[in-house]
Amino acid sequence: MALAISNTANIRVIENLRTAMLEEFQIHEDLELDISQLADADVSFLQLVVAARKLAVAEGKRFRLVAPAGPVFVSLLERAGFLAKGNADASHFWLEGGVQ
Repeated sequence: MALAISNTANIRVIENLRTAMLEEFQIHEDLELDISQLADADVSFLQLVVAARKLAVAEGKRFRLVAPAGPVFVSLLERAGFLAKGNADASHFWLEGGVQ
């Protein structure tokens, strides 16, 4: 199941996104996150995705991005320190569409 995040994923809407993701995790064993239409995101969204990755591991579910993060999103990841050297797992997830 792919959950599309369209346009905005910031602190103003993060609770709604969290609720939607939790509902999808309850229904499906696999969850794909589509961020291809995302135009505005902040660190709260990155934190939500990290939490979702941890939840997937804890519950034995699969969680991945539909496609690797695009250049604008990669810039946010870099500024927030999510792609720091030595964090191959995060790089694999965000940049290569790795499965959690």
